[in-house]
Amino acid sequence: MAHPTTRNDHETSKTWQWLVNGWHALRDAAVSAVTYFTPASEQQQTSQRWGVIATDVTEQQDTVHVELEIPGMNKADLSVEVHGDHLVISGEKRTSATRHEGSLVFTERAYGRFKRVLPLPCEVSSEGTQAKYRDGVLSVSMPKDRSVSPRAIPVDRG
Repeated sequence: MAHPTTRNDHETSKTWQWLVNGWHALRDAAVSAVTYFTPASEQQQTSQRWGVIATDVTEQQDTVHVELEIPGMNKADLSVEVHGDHLVISGEKRTSATRHEGSLVFTERAYGRFKRVLPLPCEVSSEGTQAKYRDGVLSVSMPKDRSVSPRAIPVDRG
């Protein structure tokens, strides 16, 4: 029979391992929610900027719909790709603003690229996929790929 403290140490170890595994799963989920922005200039290549793009993924009977908040973009600077059960959104943002204050002229510029890979709840088809960008929101509607739909397999008696 094991000593009571040995059994308690074992239970404590199992509990800590369960907590560690939970934190690792939470971290992995958070990493997939972060979009990385890469500065465009060569001087800034060593620093990596990041931000969170608000995203909604909804699944209906025949479609999967994704909405991303990406304000300040031009639709020509956005790229949307479907890869089976992943949606890849990328783009490049270029902004420039100039203001005059007396004899001074202030010009601010920002350049950067981003890429976001979104796991989808199922396989989708690129055929019939539609993307629209309006008021800073990118909406992508994708039909489910019916060729990979699950089906019941009968089990024969062996």
